Amino acid sequence: MRTGYTLKVLNTLFRIPIIENKVGFGYHQSITEPFLLNIFKELYRHKDFLFVDVGVNFGQTLLKLKAVKHDASYIGFEPIGLCSYYTSLLIKVNSLLDARIIRCALSDSQGVIIIYSHGEGDTRSTIIKEQIESNNVSFQEHVPVLTLDIFSSLILEHEKEIILKVDVEGAEKLVFEGADNVITLKRPVVIFENLPFTLSRVKEKDQLDIANYFLGKSYLLFSIEQANGRIANITNLYNKDNFSSLDILAIPREKKDWISGLL
Repeated sequence: MRTGYTLKVLNTLFRIPIIENKVGFGYHQSITEPFLLNIFKELYRHKDFLFVDVGVNFGQTLLKLKAVKHDASYIGFEPIGLCSYYTSLLIKVNSLLDARIIRCALSDSQGVIIIYSHGEGDTRSTIIKEQIESNNVSFQEHVPVLTLDIFSSLILEHEKEIILKVDVEGAEKLVFEGADNVITLKRPVVIFENLPFTLSRVKEKDQLDIANYFLGKSYLLFSIEQANGRIANITNLYNKDNFSSLDILAIPREKKDWISGLL
């Protein structure tokens, strides 16, 4: 392992490690999803949070979070060995405070499952075999799968508000079903990806079910504009082919003042 280069996010300079086969070289060449910086700044302006990141990948969200608040509490869940190892190095070489990685997938049940992808470290990796073309699967990895509710004691011990970010390539519904206790008790701010259902790995019914789930818990739903991080109130998650507003912010109705600066 070596430090290949540095990346400046807001006013923070991060050291970017490079490991075998130049892993890490491409994922931090620039700031991915920069619109999230505006979301994080607005939320942390109002409250301190425990940030729960489901689908860490190579730590892109972690760096943005730490640029906004260097001592933000962070727990990341990442099932892929290469990604969890790399992000652990990222935490170590930058001496990031209060940041932990748990190596497992999250879903609605527990056991051992297979991750399917186009290659090790692929950002489109999924636990749902039907959501990736079988002739393009070049990498598989057996990983443990648990529910977020199993980690309730770890999450509740922080006694902070929670931001729950979920990016799991079409399996978001399963994560929410396995997190119902945490969502009901803590009523977190939730950020998740809402891919168009024209993609083979996305089910239109899941979009409907997720919308009904949060609306039924008295949440407000907002689409996030990737160009600037502004948000717009929506009443459903129907997304056939829109790739410019893939991310959704769901917030309890009683906490809507926390996002007033984004409207």
